[in-house]
Amino acid sequence: MRLSWRSGWLGLAAAALWLPFSAAATAAHAGPNPCGRIVDACRSAGFVEGGGQTGNGVVKDCLDPIVERTPQPAGASRRLPHVDAATVSACRAAKETPRPTPTPRPEPMMAVRTRAIGPSGTPPRRPGGLVAVLTYNSGQTLSLAAFDNPNISGVALQIHWSDIEPTAGDPQWATLDALFARASATGKWVQLFIFPGFFSPSWAYPASDSAVFPLQYGPGHKRGEALPLPMPWDATYQANWLAFMQLVAARYGDNPAFAIMGAAGPTSVSDETTEPNTSADQSTWQSMGYTQTKYVNAWSAVLPALAADFPNQYLSIEGGAGTNSIVDIDASGAIVKNAKLGTKQQIVDTATTVIGARLGLQNSNLDGSAGDDEPNTDYVISYAGKALTGFQLRSSAAGTGMGVGTPAQVLKAALDNGIRTNPSGAHVDYIEVYDKDVEDAALQTTLAYGASLFKAPAPTHPPPLPHTPCGTHCY
Repeated sequence: MRLSWRSGWLGLAAAALWLPFSAAATAAHAGPNPCGRIVDACRSAGFVEGGGQTGNGVVKDCLDPIVERTPQPAGASRRLPHVDAATVSACRAAKETPRPTPTPRPEPMMAVRTRAIGPSGTPPRRPGGLVAVLTYNSGQTLSLAAFDNPNISGVALQIHWSDIEPTAGDPQWATLDALFARASATGKWVQLFIFPGFFSPSWAYPASDSAVFPLQYGPGHKRGEALPLPMPWDATYQANWLAFMQLVAARYGDNPAFAIMGAAGPTSVSDETTEPNTSADQSTWQSMGYTQTKYVNAWSAVLPALAADFPNQYLSIEGGAGTNSIVDIDASGAIVKNAKLGTKQQIVDTATTVIGARLGLQNSNLDGSAGDDEPNTDYVISYAGKALTGFQLRSSAAGTGMGVGTPAQVLKAALDNGIRTNPSGAHVDYIEVYDKDVEDAALQTTLAYGASLFKAPAPTHPPPLPHTPCGTHCY
């Protein structure tokens, strides 16, 4: 696989140290890392990441014109720095080099299974019921009390990649080991949500192919945090993420309690297919060369590897709030208006082909009111019976925007909203409730009600229907 010139040049600046001698020899006379030297010259001349809309973007207004030997855009506000011809030629040659290999790692404790492209594997035991969402906070001991709740059938863990592998090749498995040990002891099933994106370890991607964005939701959003986000298509980032996924699969992939793996990689705050998408964010994406096609292609590169690494698990594609939570920028760099969820539909279509019978679809923003996220909710319900489907509540029952009434009333309304059947009579397989509610003594009656919703006779699962356009109800 070769790097795309338009999508991969910033990664080359950091990745040059990994180039094989045959490729590096072309650039030797210009010194090491020729693309990085051009980026440095652009920065010294006043060009910045995220400056594309003001005429001083590193990519659009400086590096592209220098390397591609084209005029600056009409709106460019700074003059190009001088870069010698040998460095320019060496940088252009570097675009033909193979993708960089990931950071060397020691052999995992168990043999890594051989990858085979395609929807390999047999669907595991179909998980279902009421699920407890556990969130690991760095430095704290994870509470496993939810495993002992008789209303709970499974547990979904949310944890950052950086909390598992802060140092390359030295994963810290204690939290996951404890999780799977308790699952085996209690007969509960497990779903893993490992968050890369904003929460990737800094060693895993080149700083030159990342940009700083405010977190668009979650606890960090409430604190006004802004963090570096690796570009979804960066080759080094993808390689290191998939190498880490192999380690996870090698250690836990054969555990019978492990039912669902959240598909991630080209993601940001969580495993959800969402990206920062304010007007300011869109300008930053434009300066980094983002397009809808590159984003979908990033998913197309990751999904086959995940499908092969986790043949014993369902792979779930998660959605989040809103009907336009992915940036839609066309091939010319223009922002597409009113795209709704068309980009997500492309990802789901790819996942359907690659993952096959082990495909899972989940919306992680269920509440007890008919809010703005209903198109996402309705879309997942439309897939019930055709794929593994489920919901995660937006927050605990007492959270903002969950609905009107007491926590018990809000939780019941959310459960009723999520358990609705589609025209074929099928409903989702599971609903995830945060551990704060699972451990609340005042909500046990409501949780028992929720568990009972999944103990009724299973609806008849109709055969998959041909895909039809979903209009505004796109995932």
